[in-house]
Amino acid sequence: MAHNKEHLRERFVIVEEIYEAQYRREIKGAIQPNQMKLKTYSDSHLRLSNLPLISSELDIQTFLKDCKIKEVRILKTKAGKPNGEAVVEFESDDDLVRGMICNNSSLRGRFISVDKVENCEVEPMVETERKVPTVNPDDIKKKVSNTHPEIEVAKTGTFYIKLRGLPWKATEDEIAEFLDDCDIVGNVVIINNEAGKPSGDAVLQLLNKIDLERALQYDRKYLLDRCVIVEETDKDNYNKHIRKLDKQNTEENTFIRLRGLVWSATEEDIKTFLHDCNVKEVVLTTNDRGKPSGDAFVHLDKEGDVQKAMAHNREYLRERFVIVEEIYKAQYIRETQGGFEPSTAKDNITKSYSDCLVRLGNLPLTSSESDIQSFLIDVLVKKITVSRNDSGKPSGEAIVEIESNDDLVRCLICNNSSFEGRIISVDKVVTSELAVKQKEKTISTHKQEVDNKDPGSNRYIKLKGLPWKVTEDEIEELLIDCEIVGN
Repeated sequence: MAHNKEHLRERFVIVEEIYEAQYRREIKGAIQPNQMKLKTYSDSHLRLSNLPLISSELDIQTFLKDCKIKEVRILKTKAGKPNGEAVVEFESDDDLVRGMICNNSSLRGRFISVDKVENCEVEPMVETERKVPTVNPDDIKKKVSNTHPEIEVAKTGTFYIKLRGLPWKATEDEIAEFLDDCDIVGNVVIINNEAGKPSGDAVLQLLNKIDLERALQYDRKYLLDRCVIVEETDKDNYNKHIRKLDKQNTEENTFIRLRGLVWSATEEDIKTFLHDCNVKEVVLTTNDRGKPSGDAFVHLDKEGDVQKAMAHNREYLRERFVIVEEIYKAQYIRETQGGFEPSTAKDNITKSYSDCLVRLGNLPLTSSESDIQSFLIDVLVKKITVSRNDSGKPSGEAIVEIESNDDLVRCLICNNSSFEGRIISVDKVVTSELAVKQKEKTISTHKQEVDNKDPGSNRYIKLKGLPWKVTEDEIEELLIDCEIVGN
């Protein structure tokens, strides 16, 4: 540690003590010098990326001006469409250099990247281009099952993906064609925004894990000139967006969701808002801190009431307009009863709050216990515990123990009050959090005891700020008076 901030070449080096667990974690994936393999690049091929999807071989040859080109191969997706990349084979080394000079030049308003190609990549890229299958539109339609998604869930796996950044005009068939080698269960669900227009997102279910892995390989590939993000999602997110294609037997959907409500909205306000509907039940939801979320879930009497309710979409309740959405029974149960079916809803555990503790958030990091005491005017405080992060520094939160329920009320009145230029949040503390905090405190104390048990047993350090060209020998010279074990 005596070498901390000493210079190695032109930079000073930070020396930090670390523990063995971190040492093992950091070097786990490191490549040893004798394991490193030198990359070899083709002396006749270059890769062009970010090409417009409508680019032709002639466009590419024009872009690579003054270069003698043997062959241009436009790479394609498994759906048989251009993926925005091309491999170009040149006549000589001089032509290769001229091609590299075109890096970051513009073609049809897009900046094209020109890169060398590793020898090990040339053949696979060429083979991929040669093996592009032709796509039959009839096959695409077969990929989108006509059966209801909820029925398919029972027969197949539960693997879901979400696509983001889709062109607004993309259709279900085009998305299915984009994921050509993936078996899609049910329909591609294109997500609409509040105005009822495509948002650029879609969700769908896949048959098995193999299809999921194939789909994820299409991440950041192009569909109709747009780069599409493909990511795994869960069943809840999928169910949130699915829409019924047809009725099952005599089933009726009688559930809606209201979004954007004023926080002070009551059940009576909502019944008045839906004055022409027969309302069975209204559930106003809260967030993790027990405060109104601005959402409500409503169970209506008949399906005809749902249509009447949808007519109130974007109408005003007090000073805010309300979004009305049709939802399904499963989502209604999940949102209002924590995912329990009605028969087992009584087993659902509700949150209970401490009657003698409050949490203060967004505190200045320099706040002391006396500062907090001054902020909580007219409150009898028993104890103040300033929360700290893993580094032992204030986290901006504090737990305050007060004398009585009246003091609790006085604390909550201070919510959103200003302190040293910051708006401070004051919230109740869920009793279950106390057990978690106590457990974390016990673990932290135990770790500290283990770390301090034998101070001399820690033999690892970390050096930061090294020059990029530094060698192992130079580091050993910096630590000349230290005995280094291993490399």
